[in-house]
Amino acid sequence: MRRDPIHRKFHHNELTFRSLYAFSEDFVLPLSHDEVVYGKGSLLGKMPGDEWQRFANLRLLLGYMYAQPGKKAAFHGRGARQEREWGHDRSLDWHLLDKPLNTGLLRWVAELNALYRGQPALHELDCDRRGFA
Repeated sequence: MRRDPIHRKFHHNELTFRSLYAFSEDFVLPLSHDEVVYGKGSLLGKMPGDEWQRFANLRLLLGYMYAQPGKKAAFHGRGARQEREWGHDRSLDWHLLDKPLNTGLLRWVAELNALYRGQPALHELDCDRRGFA
């Protein structure tokens, strides 16, 4: 998702690669702290475009993750959406929830969680090819 949307169609294989082994092993689909530490920056910072586009791309990434087979793993600050790299020695940037885009992202994650819980097709048989159908 870090690519500009106009270029993604040329890299479709990067978006769908994980489906090659999704049903041959049981796994958790994380956006873990390993993606946002040790100089890698925040997920929001990896998105292309201006501030609104970065938030839109992040919402797209989260929606795409929730729609894919596999158990989901939440990590600190996903809903508040940190703008800086995560650090174990400091608090989450809760003040960001004063910003409308961050509050909207928090609502989006809450809605995704509710949809995931309420739609058995999104979690039953998620490690079985029949579940994808």
